Amino acid sequence: MTAVRKAEPMVDGSLVNYILDVTQYPKLRLSKPQQQHPNSASPTMTSLATMLGLKSNGPLAAAPPNNAPYHAIFNFLFAYVFLSSRFLKNSYGLDHNVNPREDVLRFGERAVQEGKITRSQLNLLKRNEAAHANAMEHFPMFIGSALFATVAKVPNETINKACLVYSASRLVYAVAYLTVDKAKLSYIRSLAWWASNFTCLYLLWQSGKTMNASLA
Repeated sequence: MTAVRKAEPMVDGSLVNYILDVTQYPKLRLSKPQQQHPNSASPTMTSLATMLGLKSNGPLAAAPPNNAPYHAIFNFLFAYVFLSSRFLKNSYGLDHNVNPREDVLRFGERAVQEGKITRSQLNLLKRNEAAHANAMEHFPMFIGSALFATVAKVPNETINKACLVYSASRLVYAVAYLTVDKAKLSYIRSLAWWASNFTCLYLLWQSGKTMNASLA
């Protein structure tokens, strides 16, 4: 009978190499960090754009929600509450609830002459009232264009981008109106005003294109 030869131990380390082979134990694989494409957006910017409804999570993800109602709420509060001149008038002691719209006309100049407020404070109050009035006048235009786009089923990404530009334009307009008292810098306010106008016109234009495309 032929004797069974005892297997020689592997001394060249091949068994150890086999056990530690990265194809058998992926956890031991030292993967290199993936380099981000220079033109691709960072994860933070992508998350921010998704949160603002400017883009979806991916090609198979659901469309982002329509954020127009939230912009409508913000712009209403901004126009009718935060830009109200009554905050300044109360601090100057010029607010009268019986007929507040005539406070500046009736009591503003007298308050300057009596030393209750300065000329620059009166000018600020006048600019505040003008910004407040303009915001209220412009609000229906925004609501109409946003509703038109929503009913026409313009893509939510388009609506959200336009609403974001509109809200930002109104913020810049108000800040420029309240803080700028130089003629050259006042054109910042004019540019912001036209930006908000073009945003509303853009939504109306997109509404027409979407509705007409559905009829083709």
